Amino acid sequence: MLVALSDTHLTHRFFSSKKFHYLSNVIQRADQIVIVGDFWDGRRCTFNQFIRSRWRGLFPMLKSRNSIYLYGNNDPKELCSQEVNLFSVQQAESLDLQIGTLNLHFEHGHRIAPNPIDEKYPWIMEIPGMGYADYLFNELIPTSLFGERWINLRGAPAAKLLRARARNFAAQGQWLICGHSHITELDPNIRYANCGFFGMGYAQYLKIGRYSIGPVNGRY
Repeated sequence: MLVALSDTHLTHRFFSSKKFHYLSNVIQRADQIVIVGDFWDGRRCTFNQFIRSRWRGLFPMLKSRNSIYLYGNNDPKELCSQEVNLFSVQQAESLDLQIGTLNLHFEHGHRIAPNPIDEKYPWIMEIPGMGYADYLFNELIPTSLFGERWINLRGAPAAKLLRARARNFAAQGQWLICGHSHITELDPNIRYANCGFFGMGYAQYLKIGRYSIGPVNGRY
């Protein structure tokens, strides 16, 4: 079984041992892992800070599962170093993979559905502390107050664009497997699946076998 997960947004801070242990269990039960972007959050820490944090305890587990790391908008290649090899055996912007009867195309999704601020005003996120402010006011507080209603509302524009692109891949016989929207989805009619996200008590990912894809919506 292959597990595809995305949007864990890990930083140098280690607030949740529950998240660590849940991720550990998911990784150890898989035959292989594909990290579909935004594994760590370059808006709230440096790559060097991240790989030296307590999250490094996940790295041997990921490496033992031959994990493949796809870059996202919050962890682009230019912010990483060769030490991505600590937790992955292959790195790329996208990945085409055949598993049993399933022809799969993996990518984070930010190139299909770019964040308007990243696209038009990239300098805004370079302001010191803006990454934390964005996390606090656009994710942590509203999600704590409104839960999945906010998650779905915030991710809807990206999800719409991802689903539209999935139809193009489906016409070529491929599934589009993404993250980015933070909304876990599975639509066999257009061969589209989204990993969702892994944070604030939500544990969402995809289990992919030889003949099927199954979304998991857990809590930790």
